[in-house]
Amino acid sequence: MRRATRKVVCLALAAMILLTLTSVVSCGGEEEEEAGNKVIYGFEWDFTGRASLGVTQTYDGIMAYLAMAEEENLLPEGLGVKVITYDTKSDPGRVPVGYLWLKGQGANLMSLAPHDMELMRSRAEEERMPFFNGSSMASLLDSEWLTFIYGPPESQLEILLPWVTDNWDYASEGRRPRIGAVTLAGVPFYEMQVAKAESIAAANPDKIEWAGAQKAPTTTMTWAAEISRLIDCDWIIAAISGPSLASFTGQARAKGYDGRLIGPFESFWSFWELVRATTSKEDLDGVVTGSYFPWWTHTGSFISKLKQDVEEHCSQGEKESVYLGTGRITGWAMGIALVEIIRKAAENVGAENVDSEALRDAMFQVEVTVEGWGNVWKPEPGMNLFAKAVTIHEYEANQDEWVNIAGWAIPPSLGG
Repeated sequence: MRRATRKVVCLALAAMILLTLTSVVSCGGEEEEEAGNKVIYGFEWDFTGRASLGVTQTYDGIMAYLAMAEEENLLPEGLGVKVITYDTKSDPGRVPVGYLWLKGQGANLMSLAPHDMELMRSRAEEERMPFFNGSSMASLLDSEWLTFIYGPPESQLEILLPWVTDNWDYASEGRRPRIGAVTLAGVPFYEMQVAKAESIAAANPDKIEWAGAQKAPTTTMTWAAEISRLIDCDWIIAAISGPSLASFTGQARAKGYDGRLIGPFESFWSFWELVRATTSKEDLDGVVTGSYFPWWTHTGSFISKLKQDVEEHCSQGEKESVYLGTGRITGWAMGIALVEIIRKAAENVGAENVDSEALRDAMFQVEVTVEGWGNVWKPEPGMNLFAKAVTIHEYEANQDEWVNIAGWAIPPSLGG
């Protein structure tokens, strides 16, 4: 992997974490001691828990873009970036500790998983600490100290479920499509998806027969009861991710479920490598996902430049993994946005004066068009998102590929 040089620096939390994250860009003491102004970006996510696959690839994507930005002189003169990580291990109890640790390391911009961000939102706003994150939740979209690269997973359902009903043949079927959901209990990030699906079904009783949601404990890896209760559904919304999703998809087919699976990209795309390892492509035929960004098959400049970087700096094994997920795409996009935020802040106050306040202001002044995405990136207070438009893809087993089946549309909750 490419190593960051003068401006891009990663400070490891612990040697054990670095051994776990084999593809993370590492740094030596010389770089940490270099003089100069730096934006210190505290990246506090789950590096070794259930979300570690997607998180690690996202982090790699950020670091790869920042390294490229340095090589191409995209960062302001005299201003660099230091990225510091903290591993939450999917343990909410570690989140406040990590926040304090990162502040102690001088972080003036941070990132958190959305469900952890809910825990820390009031404190971040009170202490005037800006956060720039990847995924979001609807409850966080009005904060003036947070921005997100793309919209909430539940908003994708506002596009996905109408697509289901628009393509259901009510005349020949003689009934409404029966739709249910499976999720992990007690995780707001997932339960908000279920709540959104329930509200859409309740608002369209003539179009949807709602079968209810099966909520399993977060440690569940055996899904016999949940599958039996949803076995007669035409569609199951998978509001789960990681190993939980992989185990569910494989077991659902093995236990006779012959309907179709649907969900936001945080489910199938983000953990496609795990899903493909546990379920045959024939059994995954027809899975449908929403997305705020293009898939690897897109031919535009965003994906083309990202793939060029992957081909040049990843091993064959790493490439195979990267192309079966969305982490690198998200990380590359976050890198683009992060550089734009830093450039705008330096333009506003000068490279030597960039601090948390300047970064916060700059987050809401960025306006950039990224080819291949569905809308201009322009976060605003009250709608603090870079990407809002959703598209739909379907997995076709005979091609072993995701195929785009719908154009871009902005969900109603995001202003569409």
